Amino acid sequence: HPHLPAGPELGDRITRALGSTLTLETQNSLRDGGGFRRIVDGLVSMSIPSLAATNPSAARKFMKVTRNMTTIRYGKHEMQRIELFMPSGTAQCNGVLFFVHGGAWGSGKPWMYRLIAPPFVELNMAVAIVGYRTYP
Repeated sequence: HPHLPAGPELGDRITRALGSTLTLETQNSLRDGGGFRRIVDGLVSMSIPSLAATNPSAARKFMKVTRNMTTIRYGKHEMQRIELFMPSGTAQCNGVLFFVHGGAWGSGKPWMYRLIAPPFVELNMAVAIVGYRTYP
């Protein structure tokens, strides 16, 4: 198919290499002990400064949207929260986008997805990015 890559992309190749290198016991231990989540979320967090340096307008948009955010807690765990972005001014709200981030229930944090909010807020929609306790 012309829209599909000719072979596995880099992320797939890395995942396959780790799967064939690490024992199943090690893979399960990383997943069950939270090591996988710490590695993945840590890599995303460490990439932010270089992304901000290469795309300053996105960094400014991230900071602006963060200032206009309300956090709603719905449980005792630190990840049980909703980051809510509302249209500004007196504009009528045209609906709500309810976004649950990916990560196979094992990684990811709501702040990593804040940049999905601005285009919808500009259309006078509220955006709710839902955080949840990840596995394990």
